[in-house]
Amino acid sequence: MGKDTAIEWTEATLSLGWGCRKVDSACLNCYMFRLSKQHGIDPTKPRILDIERKDKELTRWKNKTMVFINDMTDTFGEFYSFDLIEQWHQLFERHPDKQFQLLTKRIGRAMLFYRERPVPKNVWLGCSIGERSRLFRIEQLKKIDAKIRFVSFEPVIEDLGDFSLEGIEWAIVGGESDYYHPRPMKPEWAESIRQICERDKVAFFFKQLGGKHKCECCNAWGCAKLNGQIYREYPKFEIQKLAYK
Repeated sequence: MGKDTAIEWTEATLSLGWGCRKVDSACLNCYMFRLSKQHGIDPTKPRILDIERKDKELTRWKNKTMVFINDMTDTFGEFYSFDLIEQWHQLFERHPDKQFQLLTKRIGRAMLFYRERPVPKNVWLGCSIGERSRLFRIEQLKKIDAKIRFVSFEPVIEDLGDFSLEGIEWAIVGGESDYYHPRPMKPEWAESIRQICERDKVAFFFKQLGGKHKCECCNAWGCAKLNGQIYREYPKFEIQKLAYK
């Protein structure tokens, strides 16, 4: 799958694989599992998609800068070999005009992978957190030398309390969206993260409150406003001018 996207914090999505396995409570209502059933795909059996076709798609995207990689899987899933993940990274390096956003819940495996090779300059590395018991992922992320490190707090399913985001460039926050039984996020939980971002000088992007329905004012699930304000901050970045050799 490679396409324009409704995900507010990126410009396009490109999946190099499809399928995953749930690892924590935040995975409960993952959209990938719902979409897989609609397409008659077993989501628990990850499969690899044609990398040459994806390479050609990226070449055609002249007006796309930010690309969210593997929205239908986890790049660092234990079901993918490091040799395959290396092939994906070589793909990123062949397209220095793009900024590739990698988001994983398996940041510990990412640490192992990047012991053997540097993070490409055009790769943003992020981890996903929705509950207190997973806050340790932030400290793991900080140990990886990426140009832009970010945390996706989505879906937030409980008050995360106080923690440090020093050394992180970007935070995305959102509640759960689901047609059936989305778990609620209290606005004060998101506001607490916003205040941490302000304190630690981190760009803050509020995606949505979440819920079953989209609001009329901004067409976001629940609403894209937090305390009456829209937050759409991005980290600063520069496009690589020279191709990798």
